[in-house]
Amino acid sequence: MKKLFLFLALAGGFTAMSQTVINLDDRENAQELIDSLAVFYTPALTADSTTGIMSARYLEYEMEFIEWRFDFSAYLNERDFFWNGPTKLQLYVYAKEGGEIDFVLYQFGNGSMDEQRYFAFGPLLEKYVKEYNIPLSEKASQPFSQCGPVVMMDSDN
Repeated sequence: MKKLFLFLALAGGFTAMSQTVINLDDRENAQELIDSLAVFYTPALTADSTTGIMSARYLEYEMEFIEWRFDFSAYLNERDFFWNGPTKLQLYVYAKEGGEIDFVLYQFGNGSMDEQRYFAFGPLLEKYVKEYNIPLSEKASQPFSQCGPVVMMDSDN
C-alpha cells in the first residue's frame, strides 16, 4: 500500500482517464518514480528477449513498438519539429493491455539538442500519446512497460 501512495504522489495526481508525460530532468526523485511504476507495469521484453509478457511474440511486438516510434517521428515532423540527426534519449513507456498509454517518462542526454526543441518536445509527446496507442495486434495479458534507450530520427531518414 505504501508503494501505491508513493506512486500516486510521485505521478502528481494520476487519473485513470489521462496520460502523463514526465521529463525526468525535471524530477529529483526520478528513480523512485521509475521503481514505483515497475510495481504496476510488467516489462514487455527484457534485455535477453526471452522473458517479459511479450516474449512469445517478440519480433511482432518489437515491430509494433518501432511503428509507434516511427509514427511519432512523422507526427513531430508534420508539426515542424525535426531531430536534425539521430538523437538518443531514455524512454519509459507504460501502457494498458491494449496499448493505450498511461505514462511516458523521458530524458535526453546532456547537450543532445538545442533549448528550443528541448522545450517543444514534451508538449508534442503529450498530444501524441493522447491520440495514438501502441498498435498491438494482440492485447497483452496485463499492463506493461517498454523502457530503455532509443534513437529518434526524422521520419524521412
